[in-house]
Amino acid sequence: MDTSEFDTKIGKLEEEMKNLREEMEKTCKDFLSAASEFIIEWSKEDVDKIVSNSENTIKIGIEDLHKLKSDLQNFISKVPNLVDQHLNKDTYWGHRGIISAKWNSRPLEEGTKIILGHIAKIYQDYGYPMDKKIWQSQKGSSQFEYSGRLDFGQERDLKS
Repeated sequence: MDTSEFDTKIGKLEEEMKNLREEMEKTCKDFLSAASEFIIEWSKEDVDKIVSNSENTIKIGIEDLHKLKSDLQNFISKVPNLVDQHLNKDTYWGHRGIISAKWNSRPLEEGTKIILGHIAKIYQDYGYPMDKKIWQSQKGSSQFEYSGRLDFGQERDLKS
């Protein structure tokens, strides 16, 4: 029995799998980058909305407003690392292990909501009222999680 034909086919399929995994990893990296941009833009918009429409902004004064802005910038600088920590797990990405037909995006959404929860801590630190329907405290922790709806499908111009 000549197995060279099978060996050739197997070799081609292995090469195709390798190429597909590389493409999938690029897509994964693109997603992680887009997630960072989404979280940063969403956070800026939410803080602008909360700060510009609150009597608390007048109460805290200019000095604390500058501190809040600094805290927001500090959070934004950490977003890529937070995205990596919460969304770049091998178990979330089938091409890094066994590819499953039962892929689920829920862990990616949950991770995003945990990252967004860092904004609630900033609100709390400066005395801004927090809607308990949107910001939920994580059990046994001082961290919050965003529990509102995320619209990932919304087209946004992140460059402006």
